[in-house]
Amino acid sequence: MNEAWDVYCQVNANLPIAWLSIAKKALEWDHVPVNFHPWALAILEHFDLERYHAAYHFPRDEYEAIARDLPIVLEGLRNYPAEKLTAPIDEDNWGYIDY
Repeated sequence: MNEAWDVYCQVNANLPIAWLSIAKKALEWDHVPVNFHPWALAILEHFDLERYHAAYHFPRDEYEAIARDLPIVLEGLRNYPAEKLTAPIDEDNWGYIDY
């Protein structure tokens, strides 16, 4: 995430898609940092895909992929056991000193 700081932390059109993709990978790897989880969940719970699609006009296949992934990722984040959350990502060196 450090290399793409602007995508993950500044309000822009790619923000919800970026958080969806990294959250999907974090769940696939079963490596969800404790300080990543609440942000990913909050951003994705408020991601209005229909409104987003109306504004940015995704190609149909991209829209369908996002529509398929979003509920799966949200369910995974909502049900991720707190005891399995990993060490926090270093706030100064995201991705550099990740345990």
